[in-house]
Amino acid sequence: MADLAGEAIIPAMLKQRLDWHHRLSHLRARGPMLAVLFLGLMAASPTPVVRFVSFELRNVRGAQVAGRPSAVLQALTPILALEPDDPRVRLAAADAALNLGQPGVALGHLGSVGLDGRRWKTAGCVLARAQVASGAIDPLEDVLDRLGRSCPSNDPAWSAVVAQAQASGDMQAASRAARAWTEADPADPQAHYYLGLALALVDPPSALSPLKTAQALSPAPSPLADSLAQAIEDSLPSGDRAYEFAQVGQALARAGRWDLAAAAFAQAVDLSPGYVEARAYLGLALDRTGADGQQELMRASQAAPSASLPHVFLAEHWALKGDQQKAAQELRTAQSLEPDSPAIAAQLGGVLVGLGDLQSALLAYERAVELAPSSAEFQSLLAAFSLDHEIDVAGVGLPAARQAVLLDRASASHIDQLGFSYYLQGNPEMAEHLLGLGLRANPVSPAINYHLGLARLAVQKTDLAVVSFRQAAALDPGGIYAMLATRTLSRLQP
Repeated sequence: MADLAGEAIIPAMLKQRLDWHHRLSHLRARGPMLAVLFLGLMAASPTPVVRFVSFELRNVRGAQVAGRPSAVLQALTPILALEPDDPRVRLAAADAALNLGQPGVALGHLGSVGLDGRRWKTAGCVLARAQVASGAIDPLEDVLDRLGRSCPSNDPAWSAVVAQAQASGDMQAASRAARAWTEADPADPQAHYYLGLALALVDPPSALSPLKTAQALSPAPSPLADSLAQAIEDSLPSGDRAYEFAQVGQALARAGRWDLAAAAFAQAVDLSPGYVEARAYLGLALDRTGADGQQELMRASQAAPSASLPHVFLAEHWALKGDQQKAAQELRTAQSLEPDSPAIAAQLGGVLVGLGDLQSALLAYERAVELAPSSAEFQSLLAAFSLDHEIDVAGVGLPAARQAVLLDRASASHIDQLGFSYYLQGNPEMAEHLLGLGLRANPVSPAINYHLGLARLAVQKTDLAVVSFRQAAALDPGGIYAMLATRTLSRLQP
């Protein structure tokens, strides 16, 4: 009987397996409807496959709601194995891959089922985002059309496509992309700002209108938009297009946008090859972006042997290359050409510190102060040199720090220098008082918190010192003050 029972079981198992494969094939044939009909299927015929798919789809939805794209892809993997041609499943996988920073994978999912945005608006936006994220923005007009038809006007892909065009050096394309963004949402200040930024590198006068529109629409002022608009307006009376581009470059350089500044200075040099200052700034901008500006700087210095600016920038070039000797040589040349420049003297002081020639560095900083006695900046540089190296703090550091505070009473960093000067001079009570004032002016300064900790420790306020050291470490993760504060705390609390 046992053998007969076993023989009866085997055909039943084979029939169950054949039913499984039949239902699996049937589900694959109905793939496009699976995402919509799985609940109905489950109610009508709760087979193992349908239960499996519905369970995985719940996992997908849960991961989407939780904002976990890796979990979305993981949950979609078995569904994709069953339904590789379902466009909705592919779209979900593409969106998750894009959120994981894998635009190439997203494009693969979209392309495998021909999701070009004509059937679903969402697919068009995901495709546009993936193209922008992967750098595949050619032809640009197609990407812009897809963004305009399918994506919201505040989608980050708009600014990304403008930035990509700028990074490639195609400023005309950047301005076309930014203009399309403003057309998609005329009330978006960011769109007008990006258009103004792009046009400033193509046709500076035409950038004024979008820059001012951006400022009018924006709830918060944009320093760069203001600075660019002012630079363009100031340069217009000259009637010199090269000068306009150079002024745009200056404004961008002051804002730290050296990539765009390089493009502006290159435009100025193309229009006026003999424009020495623009060429020198072009060399500096190239250096600041990681390129090599030496050739442009050498050409500028050779074209104007009596100009100090190319030598100042050549000094920065060599300092970036780690050759302090050549940097000092260029600065001495610049100083011989412009002996009354406090900035050159101070820059020479910094290079001499790097060379270990502290006595000459002190003379250079003192020369800067002598040339600009009413400048808090140069007084502060002299004080910082004295305090950092503990060189004649009483005769140099303390008086310079005091003068810097008198010239700029609102500066927390100057108050910090003065307080630390008193600490080094053995007057921790005065140091604590001043550093407390500095902390009220700038409570998030790691330097002030660390110096205040030292002063409090010296006046036997150990508990308060520990608080200051912990704050300094928290405000400067991985920095010098975090290291010093942590080292001191380890001695106080082994």
